[in-house]
Amino acid sequence: TRRSSDLERYRARYLRGDSLPGGWADVVALAPRAPDQPYSDVVIWVDRNDGLLRRIEITETSGQRRVIILRELRVNQPIPTREVTFATPRGVRVVDQ
Repeated sequence: TRRSSDLERYRARYLRGDSLPGGWADVVALAPRAPDQPYSDVVIWVDRNDGLLRRIEITETSGQRRVIILRELRVNQPIPTREVTFATPRGVRVVDQ
């Protein structure tokens, strides 16, 4: 199957530059192209120094607004195996179809 690109799934619009505690970010609005999404728009802050997301504001179709602020991001760090290994909880019946 072909995976659609973000540009095919969202309409992006540059809003402005904005300050962050550590520098500047570009603020971009993303509107989903498909009408059946659980949110009406998303606004992201992209750090100009490292290109990482620093803030995300999501407006759900219900009107609920969520703000996520990302601090102390570290990339390419080792992850302990126990953090990414799934173990079936005791008492769960697994059905393989």
